[in-house]
Amino acid sequence: MKSLKVLAFTASLALLFAACKKDKDVVSLFSKDQMAGKWITGMVVNNISQEVQLNLNNNGVSELDVQPYGGNAEFTGTWELSGANIIVHFTYSGNPDYIRFDGPVNSANSIAGKLLVGGQTGTFTMTK
Repeated sequence: MKSLKVLAFTASLALLFAACKKDKDVVSLFSKDQMAGKWITGMVVNNISQEVQLNLNNNGVSELDVQPYGGNAEFTGTWELSGANIIVHFTYSGNPDYIRFDGPVNSANSIAGKLLVGGQTGTFTMTK
């Protein structure tokens, strides 16, 4: 009987702690103002590399311009900071992550990470 009470007490404590646990807000190491601007971005997928320009606007809108750079974005998407990571999404044919850049921000002028393009994975580097 005593072990049953201990078990019930332990279970109630676990529920109490789980109910009281607060999620911490994720704090970015860099501000959107620091990340905003034009980035030269190298992309590598299946051993094929391409350079593009990414423009990150303060309002969370991202634009991808493919060479030759004419200033007209071929893709428009969104971007966000989450802790030390940046995520840039571009929608195509209803897929919100058709192109996705996801990686740690190394500095206000350097980012590198994982790239997803049409279901294919690769890597990217961004410099300002």
